Amino acid sequence: MYTIIFNAFIMMQLFNMINARKLGERQFNVFSNFFNNWMFLAIYALMWAVQIASVEWGGRPLRCVPLSFEQNMICLAIGAFSLIWGFVIKFIPGSWFDWVRMPEHEMDDKEEQ
Repeated sequence: MYTIIFNAFIMMQLFNMINARKLGERQFNVFSNFFNNWMFLAIYALMWAVQIASVEWGGRPLRCVPLSFEQNMICLAIGAFSLIWGFVIKFIPGSWFDWVRMPEHEMDDKEEQ
């Protein structure tokens, strides 16, 4: 059970990396220009490989056990839901959270010196 939770959590992070490529309120297509950044793709593929290897062969040091194909697909589906959630979040106006923002002058270090 702990391996499934760990794997699902990392899958959510991996899919959220795709969401994080487009941060604008109305930038819905997170896959536009997906293959234009070779460094992102290389690191992304490496992270997938490390995650799969960690679960399959991590064993005792990582406290993981190999998962079945069905269990891996469940973790993948949970992770892929991050893409859907990211799409839904884009419909919430940023103005709803204006009360959370800090004024720029409070974050300026020059005033303190």
